[in-house]
This record gives sequence, C-alpha cells and structure tokens, in this order.
Amino acid sequence: MNTLAYQEVGDPSKPTIVFLHGGGLAGWMWDQQIAILSESYHCLVPDLPEHGASMAMKPFTMRYAAELVSTHIKEKALNGRAHIVGLSLGGQVALDMLSYCPEVIDHMIISGTLVRPMKGYGKWLSPMVKVSAPLVSKRWFARLQAKQLAVPETYFERYFSTTKDFDAQSLEHVLRANNTFELPLSFRSSGESLLVLAGEKELKPILQSQLDIMDALPASRGFIIIGAGHAVNFTAPELFAEIISAWLSDKALPAGLIEIKK
Repeated sequence: MNTLAYQEVGDPSKPTIVFLHGGGLAGWMWDQQIAILSESYHCLVPDLPEHGASMAMKPFTMRYAAELVSTHIKEKALNGRAHIVGLSLGGQVALDMLSYCPEVIDHMIISGTLVRPMKGYGKWLSPMVKVSAPLVSKRWFARLQAKQLAVPETYFERYFSTTKDFDAQSLEHVLRANNTFELPLSFRSSGESLLVLAGEKELKPILQSQLDIMDALPASRGFIIIGAGHAVNFTAPELFAEIISAWLSDKALPAGLIEIKK
C-alpha cells in the first residue's frame, strides 16, 4: 500500500479540508465536524501511518506522514491545495508540512499541539511500552483511555477497534514521534493563515507550546478555548466546526475564545 487509507466526503469541486487525527485514533474522530462542514467543503480524512486502516504503512515518523499527506493533497484536493485541520499528533504533522511542503497548504488550524519534547523520554519509553502494549487489547484499559481522551460512548467501539491493533513496535513509534517533536528549524511560510488553539484545561506543556508556535510564526494568531480540554472535537463539536468555518472563510471567530495577545 503506497497511499493512505482515507474517507472522502463532499463535492470535490469545492475547497478541500484535510483533517489530521490525534495519536492512537483515526479519521473517524472528525465525524461530527465533517457532518457539519461537508456541505460547504470537500473533506479528505486520512488515517495517518500506523493508525487505523493505514496500520501497514510503517514506521510512523512526522516526515513520512507529512510526505504522504502532501502527496494525497496534490492528487485529491481542488487545485492541489487544501486547508489543514490537525489536533495533537495531527497538529504536529501539520507543522512539519508547513516546513516541508507549504505550497500544498492554504489556511491551517492546529489544536493541542505539543512542541516541547519531554526530557529523558527516550530512556523510559521502551520499558513503558513493554508494560503498556499488552494492555491496549484489553477492553477495560481502552475504556480508561477513552475516558481520559473524552471519547464519547457512541464512539467507543471504533476507538477500541483502532487501539487494539497497536503492537509494541507501532506504539513506540507513535509515542516517540509525538513526545520528542520539536518545531522545525525553519518555515517557508509566514504563517499568515495559521490559527493556534489550545483548550483552557490543557496541560501546561501544551499551553507553553502554543506560545512557542506563535513566536516561531509571528503572523499566526492564537486563542484559548474557554472551558475546553484536549479533545475539543468531541466535547464541543459544534463550536469547533464553527471555528473551522469562520477561520477558513476569513470571518470573525465565534464567542467562547480568548485571544492571546503578543
């Protein structure tokens, strides 16, 4: 398999949005946003490497994912360009794309994106994976993880079906890439169309990362989503879709956000 598995919804003659999911999940996490936005946009929703229906595409690295998504856009998106929406791991892939292949990107929205590597992570990653990998196939463990990620009960079976396919090697690939990701050294874009979001209840490293991203791309704008945690796509699906629609059409963003002043 040389291309990512993906879902395609909407009219291909309309502007394209590519949705990039979080680590350990798959394209289905965007279903609520797609249901709202697919009348106005052509939506492409890939499963990233070593996730979901793209599990056979190994190993996961940010650059490998960026390359595959950029190729996907050139082949499927209107005029070979797309708006990008990425959450968590998907936001990291989007940032790597902004450095590697900005020519395929129009507007971009990232949320809950970590760019501060965890110190000493490499030393204890393998032991941690050795302990946790056998648990991912256990339904009780999946329920604990799903609750932590705010995955709605109606999505649990899809979540469990996705996570139970991770073996130790895949889990290590994804966790290492996610937790050691740093901002690219250079960007070939000014970031004029980049919206950097974080939930008010996000962990401190993600809130700090939001500021780092904005510093690296001075023309970007950043907002805190009031009352939100990490998985705003699940906990406030209509608001998130409204944010996406407003940003992509260069309109005022909805209530419920606090802008970060530089």
